[in-house]
Amino acid sequence: MRTFESVRVIDFTQAIAGALFKRERTGEGAMIDLSMQDVGAGLTSPNMSQTAFGFEPALMGSRSLSGNPVTDTHPTKDGVLFLMPAIEAQTGKVWGVIERLEMGDDTRFASLEARIANEAACLALSHEALAEDSSANWERRFAAAGVPAGEELRLPDVLDDAQLAHRGTTKETTSPSDGRALPYTNTPFKMTGEETGMDCPPPIVGAVTNAVLVEIGYRDADIEAYRAQGVV
Repeated sequence: MRTFESVRVIDFTQAIAGALFKRERTGEGAMIDLSMQDVGAGLTSPNMSQTAFGFEPALMGSRSLSGNPVTDTHPTKDGVLFLMPAIEAQTGKVWGVIERLEMGDDTRFASLEARIANEAACLALSHEALAEDSSANWERRFAAAGVPAGEELRLPDVLDDAQLAHRGTTKETTSPSDGRALPYTNTPFKMTGEETGMDCPPPIVGAVTNAVLVEIGYRDADIEAYRAQGVV
């Protein structure tokens, strides 16, 4: 549900941008109709075309669409590693990184089809190797070999991540209700010559209602009447 909600916000933002662009070009506004069910259906789009060939994808979790058992989350000595070899050449490098070169010569793991057919054995041997080191060390080792991989982080780890701090992704603002520091994530994109993200904390409920109504043309008397009726 949280994933749907996050994607819904992104879709809604894009819809608003599109409506504003239309208004700028044509002078006409637009009503935006956004369904949570449509958002959820949209997330299945990469898999939908497969149904045209009579194939129904199984539940996948974090595994890739290819079904490669190596491309998934794996337990390590101290946590979880998300291993993401996207092509066969990268999968072939995995065996060297985990110091199990014999797996590269094993016909059970020599191709994508073979690994899928022998998934249990492939994962058992891989997990045995990955249990010998920490997620952070594995991330560095795979990066050095050119294989995409990432340590699974807890929320406090994300807030302290050096790369995110370098890019200004995690920031703080002040709560308008009690003054406490509130961490938040800035926009993931940067724009030349522009500051992105919010420039003030989110208002408490109702704090800007009057200002918004006045901006769109309501008089103070109208607003007070609506308040008396419980409309706002």
